[in-house]
Amino acid sequence: MHRVAPQAPQIEYVKVFTRRQHELGIYGTVGEIGVHHGKFLIPILGNALASEPAIAMDLFEDQESNLAKSGFGSKLELLRNLEACGIPENSIRLAGGNSMHLTASNFTQWGLPAFRLLSVDGGHSLEITLHDLMVASCVVRDGGLVVLDDFPNPTWTGVSEALMHFAHAQDRLVPFMHGYNKVWFATKSHVQQWRQFIAQEGSVIKCWDMHDSRRAIAGHALCFTGSPCK
Repeated sequence: MHRVAPQAPQIEYVKVFTRRQHELGIYGTVGEIGVHHGKFLIPILGNALASEPAIAMDLFEDQESNLAKSGFGSKLELLRNLEACGIPENSIRLAGGNSMHLTASNFTQWGLPAFRLLSVDGGHSLEITLHDLMVASCVVRDGGLVVLDDFPNPTWTGVSEALMHFAHAQDRLVPFMHGYNKVWFATKSHVQQWRQFIAQEGSVIKCWDMHDSRRAIAGHALCFTGSPCK
């Protein structure tokens, strides 16, 4: 079995942001596009309320559709890891398929409310990453968060390209934090609240100077929290 390796800082970030969202009365669906074996999905699920729907989207065993060759997900390995972490299979919807066919209407058809927290870690080409981010911008609720994996990563330059295109093409989701290979987005309606929160939350989120223009994306100031390496 592929054991889920710890991502200590990112796990703590999920805990801190989830707790704050709940304090603010922000609830909703949680999940991930491109779950692989569940390394980041599991802490998302572990911090969600039982009343919050959850979904895992991946090609799983349909690796012929994995044109970008960015990870090789396995439903069997995911289920084993969920079981090892005490998360029942029936607590999460497993949606297999190519995310390029995914639209916002799919979530409505599945009866899922808007997302509180959605991780984007699917295909790593420019086209797929941009598509997944655009879908995320349509399905996240005000006050919700979207997390993009593998930025920056010299192996998957399509992710970096997609991020830049996305940040300039829309203004509903605003990047506000980057570190340990992930970029965190907030809805425009709440981004200032999140910036204030991480500036005050010094025990877990240790933020470099947010006024440093070198750490900005599309003109948006970023809190840089650590190495881009996993």
